[in-house]
Parts: sequence; C-alpha cells; structure tokens
Amino acid sequence: MDTYWDRLWERGYDANMGDGAARAYWSDEERAAAYDDEVSANNWERGRRQLESLPCCTGARVLDIGAGPGSLAIPLSSAASHITAVEPSTAMNARTRRHMDALGITNISVVERAWEDVDVRRDLAPPYDVVVCSFSLGMRAIRAALRAMHEMACGSVHLFWHIGYRFPERELEEAFSQLQVRPFIPFPKATIVYNILCGMGIYANVTVTSRTVEQAVPSLRSACDLYATKHHITCPSERQVLREVLAKALEVTRDGGYLLRTTWHSAHLWWEAGNADEKENR
Repeated sequence: MDTYWDRLWERGYDANMGDGAARAYWSDEERAAAYDDEVSANNWERGRRQLESLPCCTGARVLDIGAGPGSLAIPLSSAASHITAVEPSTAMNARTRRHMDALGITNISVVERAWEDVDVRRDLAPPYDVVVCSFSLGMRAIRAALRAMHEMACGSVHLFWHIGYRFPERELEEAFSQLQVRPFIPFPKATIVYNILCGMGIYANVTVTSRTVEQAVPSLRSACDLYATKHHITCPSERQVLREVLAKALEVTRDGGYLLRTTWHSAHLWWEAGNADEKENR
C-alpha cells in the first residue's frame, strides 16, 4: 500500500540512509568498536535502563531486530529463555559473539541478515513473546517491515526510534535554506511510524523520553566525516556547510580534542500483538 506516510518515510530514508549508507555506516570496524564500548559501559547500564520499559522477560522468547553489538540482548540474556538477535553488520555480530564467549552466554542465536532479508522458516522460530527493534528502523519498505514484526509476536512489539530534530538536522536545514542549496531532509521520525501503524489498524502506546549525550571526537574533520556519513552528505559545498555548523557547536577540551553535547528525544512505541484491529487493505 502506497500512502502519504510511506512516501514521507521513503523520502527521509533516501536522503539519509539510501544507497547502502546505513549499512556501510554500521559495518565500519572502528565505529562498531566505539559503539560497543559506549553501550557496554558500566555493565550495560544503558541497555538495562531501556529494558525497564519492556514487560517482564523472565522466561520469554525474544526477537531483537537490529541487535547491534548485543546492546539489549546481552543484558537481557540472564532473564530470557532465548533471544534471536537479527543484525546485518558482521562487525557488530563479532562484538556480540565476543561478549557471549566472555560471559558464557548460550541462549542468544545471531542471525546475520538485514530484517528485510530474513527467511522466517530458515532463520526464525516464531512466535515470540517480545519483539523489539531499538533504533534500528533502517528499512525503506517500512510498512512491510512493521507488518513482519507484528506477525512474529504472540505478545508485545516494542519500537524505539527518534522523534523531533536531532543535531545537526535543524541547523543544517536552516543553513541549506539560507545558502539556497538543496533542501536538507532530516531522518524520518517516529511520528511517521505511528501514522503508518494506525493505517495498519495498530494503535500504539507512545512514551517520549529525552537524554543528554556527550560525544568526544578527536578533530573537527573526524566530526565532519561522522555526520557526513550519517546524513549521506557527499557534495563538497554541502560538507562545508556541515563543517561550519559543527565548528560552532563543538567544545574544545583540555587535551585538544572536541566534545559535542546534544539532547536526543526518542519515542517508545509498543502494542500487544493480539489487540491490533488489523484493518489494513493490503
């Protein structure tokens, strides 16, 4: 089904995650290592906090889509009976397996595929008590991806995704407009996901949270490389705009590096699989 919301999602996807940009971003070995260090800090503190918003998973069978380096799967493994972790990045999966070996974890199955490429009969064993997709909605055909998640669940489905502007989206949107370069298109947000779900007869519960993030970067150039990759910016003139935006926002640290402080807003959308109206015309 092709709707306004689907097209809006595709527009944002193509501008930021198209042409394999999203997969390339997370397949980078150094980036995977840095992210793993971040999420595994303090005994997986971030993931443990996030898991507090899920239902009790003691003895549950869990499907974790876009599992990264085990951000949720590792801390969840002590409670769940089994976790199927779907993740396309070889670099991320290597980190998950390393943690499993170090901690003696045996109840996580890693499926090295993008969600769109998963074969249900070969790769999965539905139904799952809990299906979770945490900041991993990197699928262009988002409606089909959401439908597949819903169909895997006998319990609840939980999505975590961005809502509102994220730095430097607002700044780039204004700068691009003033310089009359192409319009800057931000990442598609959770509001689009919510409306697509409504069109599927799924009326999700929504909780919005905010957190301050401090990100250390060694140089202005490395910051430019990071955000140019994240927002699919390849044109030299657009990269210069990005550089100017970052130069204003970065704080110089005592060791000569840079620190970026930003506030991230995110939405937790969840529903009970058995309570959906499922009125969508496919």
